[in-house]
Amino acid sequence: MDSPCITIENSGYPDAFSWGDTTIRLTDRVYEQYLEVLLRVFIEELSILSKEIQERFSTLPPESKMRLIEAPETYNLLVRRLRGDKVDVRSWIAQSVEAEWAILHRDHTCKPGTWSADGSFLFDKKTEVVRDSQGWIIGGWRENVLLDRKIPIDHHSPFARRDMPVAEFRSVQYGDPEAFRSGDERKAVDKIVKSYEKIRISLPVAADFISRYAKAIVIRRSSHADGVFQSASRNAFIGQIVLLNAHADHVDHEYMAESLVHESIHSLLWRAEILDHFLVDPEKEMGTVTSAWSGETIYYYTLLQACFVWYGIFNFWNKVCNNHAVFDKKRAGELLERSRRGFLSGEYKRSLLSNSDNLKRGVLNVFEDMRNRVIAQSV
Repeated sequence: MDSPCITIENSGYPDAFSWGDTTIRLTDRVYEQYLEVLLRVFIEELSILSKEIQERFSTLPPESKMRLIEAPETYNLLVRRLRGDKVDVRSWIAQSVEAEWAILHRDHTCKPGTWSADGSFLFDKKTEVVRDSQGWIIGGWRENVLLDRKIPIDHHSPFARRDMPVAEFRSVQYGDPEAFRSGDERKAVDKIVKSYEKIRISLPVAADFISRYAKAIVIRRSSHADGVFQSASRNAFIGQIVLLNAHADHVDHEYMAESLVHESIHSLLWRAEILDHFLVDPEKEMGTVTSAWSGETIYYYTLLQACFVWYGIFNFWNKVCNNHAVFDKKRAGELLERSRRGFLSGEYKRSLLSNSDNLKRGVLNVFEDMRNRVIAQSV
């Protein structure tokens, strides 16, 4: 396999997360190579299925095929299959092809309670939505709101309600998923859509980035977290962004926009890691450190990705604050300062150096380069 065109040696990652003319060209190459890996396994599994399923898949329009292949759940199963795990990829593909067929033909004869692979649609013999006693949608014909006409904002599918394990030392625990109370789901969805629209107006390249690399947005409610808003993404389900308590009143469009950019960068970095472990050897024990931005205890590997993410966030707000953006200027300035502060703190270097012997060659120089770029734009 060819190495990604973005490498530690050529400073491609800082350039990509500067939101300039080369951002999409650089990151698309990583994504294309990531897709090549998935497609090989997907086509191999598809070829063993029945002729009917293969023919149905072949007649699907390109966007339907890609919705299935790029879904975070599909990625999870294909990668586990690559690792030799005993997972039933073929049944998943067959069910997902049937779901895409149902979308295309408005076919109500599919298996009751069938969701599309990315959580966009729920199909049933009945068109009327059915909820259980807790408020979860469990039946009927349901179409989730699609951000930028393709990224589902999902609360009810099994993919949105799976367990979200968090390290015990983290201050926010997700707990069991809880159905939104009346009006809160719509409140969260509207906030996400409006925030994305503001990104599109203020910095189109950042909106293009989110649109390309985010494949599903999960909104969760948790009373265990005392109304705390938090975003998350996991390498087990690449492309899925999880937003906790997005409905809360204190979550403004600026905070939401930053979270969408933040987790989309993680999604790109996770994909790059599939191609090449360019930061550290994943077999080595990394330990924990203190985040220069949040002050929280995090894994050392999480810090390495966080440096790229916060560099992207700094450049995002720096550009927004220097143009006639639709975001609140004062709030954008506060978030810009928060991202800058982490790079200028003593904790930035201290945490990175705590386990630097395990870093791949050249990585530390890139982190120093990003810090210097931030300083140069802070004068």
